[in-house]
Amino acid sequence: MYATRKGWALTTLKVDVRYSVDDDGQRSIERTIAVPVEVTPEQRQRLADIAERTPVTLAIVAGTPITTIFQP
Repeated sequence: MYATRKGWALTTLKVDVRYSVDDDGQRSIERTIAVPVEVTPEQRQRLADIAERTPVTLAIVAGTPITTIFQP
């Protein structure tokens, strides 16, 4: 949405997220964002800044509890 609003020709965007737990129980999430080579370093930095402020990222960082509800 941000790239569209800025008029950037961002034809593809791929995000890979990996969740892991090490032997000590330490949890981590690794997020990889792949963008076309035409994206400038400044645009990459701006996209990285925005990725850190998404509602999902903010909820995870804040330690928001997750409630699961099953419906018939």
